[in-house]
Parts: sequence; structure tokens; C-alpha cells
Amino acid sequence: MRALILAGLAGAAMMAAILVVVAWVWLWAGGFDPRASSPSRWAPVALDIALKQRIEAADARLGPPPASNDRRAVIGYRQYDAECAACHGAPDAPRALWAKSLNPQPPDLTETPARLSPKALFWLICHGVKMTAMPAFGVQRTDDEIWDLALFVRALPTMKAQDYQRLRATYGPAPKPFALTPDAACLRGD
Repeated sequence: MRALILAGLAGAAMMAAILVVVAWVWLWAGGFDPRASSPSRWAPVALDIALKQRIEAADARLGPPPASNDRRAVIGYRQYDAECAACHGAPDAPRALWAKSLNPQPPDLTETPARLSPKALFWLICHGVKMTAMPAFGVQRTDDEIWDLALFVRALPTMKAQDYQRLRATYGPAPKPFALTPDAACLRGD
């Protein structure tokens, strides 16, 4: 019985080693296309599966989001207008032309239905997403500032252009770069 278990383990190890070698040869031979100008077939699927799992786990760990208020909306707007609108669009302006050349393209948050919970948005903003140009804002924001931005993004699809323009006229954009307290606590828990 013991010999059978050892043989099974040896076979599994051999299979894993073969898969690693095949993957390495595939990469070395140019099997993976790193160009941003060509669509990827498997990367978005793998990324989507991994993100869903991480977000679900984070959703269970995070406490309830803070209540939205005018102060949070202004801070969220200033962060969004300064550092997010170029990639994700604003109610009064489309995404920057260069953002449309990213692969995968960032979602246009003015049109995307608010399908993500505030906690999911908090996690995405804090940690960013590999291979998407979405930075981890947790390295330069506090948790409160990330919550402000997440709550603003959640409300963005329902915002009218004149409301966004009113915010800009009243509060102006945030200074660039929007550098605040670094190292949000959200980075330490995941």
C-alpha cells in the first residue's frame, strides 16, 4: 500500500515537472503574446476568476462601508477627477484616447452599472489589479480616503454631467499627484 502511494506521488511530481517544462518551452518559443495591441484570450478569463475569488474573500472580511456624506463625496470626487477620470471617464468627458489603447481596456465607470459592492470597489482600489494598469492606491492613501473614492465610484454611473461640472466648478480638481498618507491598513490584511 505504501509503495502504491509513493508511486502515485512520484507520478504526480513527474507530471507537474513535465507541465512546468512544457510551459517554459511554450513561453520561450513565443507562445505568449505580450503585445498590448493584440487581444488576449486566456488572460482576461484567468484574471476574472482570480479577482472574483479575492473580492469574495475580502467582502467577507471587511466591515460595513461607512455612510456616504457630502464631505466623503467631495474627497472622492477630487481623487477621481485627478487620477481616475482619464482612464475611466467622467460624466462630462470621455476617457482619454490613450486609455482606450490599454489591454485590457479599463471600464468606463460612467456607463458601467454599479454591479460591484462598495467593499469590492474598496478592495480593487486598495490593491489594484496586475497586468491592467490599475495601480494599488493603498500605497498612497489611507483607508478612509479609499472608502471616499469607492463610494464616489459607486455613485458615478447615476451622476449627470452638470452635477460633475458643478463639483469641478465648486471644488476644482485635486492637485496632481494626489499624495496623501501612504500605506493604507487595507494592504496589511491581504
